[in-house]
Amino acid sequence: MLPVAALIGLEPSKGIETSLHTHDSTGIIHMETVHPFRFTLGDFFKVWGVKLGPEQVGGLTGLGGDKLHFYVNGHTLTDPAAYVMHNGDNISIGFGEDASFPHSPGTQLLREVEAGKAGLNCSATTTSKKAKSCMLKTRAKKK
Repeated sequence: MLPVAALIGLEPSKGIETSLHTHDSTGIIHMETVHPFRFTLGDFFKVWGVKLGPEQVGGLTGLGGDKLHFYVNGHTLTDPAAYVMHNGDNISIGFGEDASFPHSPGTQLLREVEAGKAGLNCSATTTSKKAKSCMLKTRAKKK
């Protein structure tokens, strides 16, 4: 497993926070905006600085077989960069044999975070003026 990096879209020392960001390496992507916006998975990867396409993640290329596989909520995702993310989505990206990684990783951590029991509170019921939502789990596995 290769975790999603911490502090994607954040530069605390400079006070920079993009609408799409991560706080840690849990894989939870925070989508925060004053006005509703349809963020795509490609938007997040642009913030991260990693190339994403139907047959590419960073330097990994090729689709199917022992190459790349994309899943959202356990279902095959054919155009990951164009996928509009939703609160609670469970995204899995694998590289290698299709059966070698979970297609729908666990969501317990996301439920705990949204309930304010772990990490940062991402609940839509926060008192913040910004709408908050979270998503779990973008994972990559290299063979």
